[in-house]
Amino acid sequence: MTNLNLKNKSYRPIGFIILALAFTLSAVYLFLNWRVVNGQSPVSGNIFNFGGAIEDVQYCCDGIAISVGTPRPGWFKIGPGTIIYSWYNVFEAGPKTLGTYRPGGSCWTIDSMCELTLPLQGTIIQVGTSDL
Repeated sequence: MTNLNLKNKSYRPIGFIILALAFTLSAVYLFLNWRVVNGQSPVSGNIFNFGGAIEDVQYCCDGIAISVGTPRPGWFKIGPGTIIYSWYNVFEAGPKTLGTYRPGGSCWTIDSMCELTLPLQGTIIQVGTSDL
């Protein structure tokens, strides 16, 4: 029977390596699962909120791009599959809007005969507007 001396210094590097590996894996997990876009965390998965007054409307070859002002600003695309709730005022500047979007997307502008793209913050999933 051998006497194990646990205070032996040869075990310290192995413990340090295990601790460093656990810390690194935890940091990577938190980094990959803690997404923030424009200072806001996702509502669910990869879905974010937006809202404010519609400042500009740009017609695209495959939908409509709207510029939304504060408090949650950005350029967003309304395309096929977007759910639009009453009052349906997304076609002109002025009404207040509120909705959810997924990051990414582009708008091929009609002004450029569908050759130039307008970079967008996201593609709208659902949107509601005010009366006027």
